[in-house]
Amino acid sequence: MSKTVMFGFVGTVVVIVVFVLLGIFTDASFSGIAGIIAAVAFGAAMLGLMSLLLTLV
Repeated sequence: MSKTVMFGFVGTVVVIVVFVLLGIFTDASFSGIAGIIAAVAFGAAMLGLMSLLLTLV
């Protein structure tokens, strides 16, 4: 696995953990936390797709 993929994965996990902790400490609803996780995962998937497409060019 390349370093870029590992940094992207670790960065995504860190962002998810930070937002979940912020949601827990501010008493956010579980659906709000789930929405944040879904948005971050979608963004990570789009970045992965873009990096894949760049390797094909």
